[in-house]
Amino acid sequence: GRGGLKQADKLDALQVEEQEQEQRPGDEMEEDFVADARGEETFQDIKYDRSNDKIVRWTLDEMCGEFKKIFKPFSSFVVADAYKKVSLKFPEDILFSQNYYREIKDSKSRWGVSSEKYREQRLKNITVFMEFAPSSKDVAVSMPPDEKVNIPEEIQNHLKSTFHLLDSDGNQILSQAEIQNYLRAVGMPYGPADAKRMILRMGGGEKGVACDQFIRAVATRSAEDAETGRYIVVLSLAEAESMHRIIHAFSAQGITIGHKFGKTSELTLRLDASMGEKPSMLSQSIGSQIMRDHQLNRSRQCLRFIDCEHFYERASLNLLLLVLGLNTSKSREAFFTSV
Repeated sequence: GRGGLKQADKLDALQVEEQEQEQRPGDEMEEDFVADARGEETFQDIKYDRSNDKIVRWTLDEMCGEFKKIFKPFSSFVVADAYKKVSLKFPEDILFSQNYYREIKDSKSRWGVSSEKYREQRLKNITVFMEFAPSSKDVAVSMPPDEKVNIPEEIQNHLKSTFHLLDSDGNQILSQAEIQNYLRAVGMPYGPADAKRMILRMGGGEKGVACDQFIRAVATRSAEDAETGRYIVVLSLAEAESMHRIIHAFSAQGITIGHKFGKTSELTLRLDASMGEKPSMLSQSIGSQIMRDHQLNRSRQCLRFIDCEHFYERASLNLLLLVLGLNTSKSREAFFTSV
């Protein structure tokens, strides 16, 4: 329809803009703020390495069959400040293509920049991403993680303070009404039925949730309304255009993506929006289901953080802090300032 053509035209225009930037020869210079000896901010030219910008080609069969070889988790993304490499523990279902950001192949770095050589690469803005389920059969409600997951003391103290703030009657148990307040604060559905489900997922009983149960469930994200087998993948604009055309070509023939492997692979392409607006849907393959609202929203807040956005609504900020719960404030700051 006309709406789909307009979205496609917008995607084409964004891709042209990205290609124009990528086709500049040699190293790219960009000004950045740095503090001089007097503590005042001055401009400094940053030289971006463009020696590793060749397109990594992959096929639809590879995506449906062995997607982990072409898409990498953001938890493996490493940036370097002046002293050490910094990475964060993002949800494992948030991935990126190597055409969005490229691996630097030297012995002293994984993903991101090398702290030894300072080989800076430009980090593209996240404009479009894809909801991806390799197989509909493998999509399931997420299960609680291993109870042995180590929770940093700083995070435990922070969540303990949050628990006591929510515990309005001071009885050391979060009741259904208090859990509803918690759900409202982090932007999740907060009806009575939602609160009851959350209490069960946190391991609570009829009276509610104890402090240790709350801390472990929140820090490890075991109480999330999310599904395993479903991913968010950040793509380059060229990849997004290709996927957009593939989805429409398969849909026109009434064929499901992944049928060659005897399964249905689910793809939903989304154009990101600013602030609190929900990302608009560009296209969706036959047999696809959309990601649950909470899983989509918390993934998007992570993408905004990676994009170095500074302005968050209160509920979005609360959700971001919840999702990054296994990372200390110092590590979050080091990652944000280094990116």
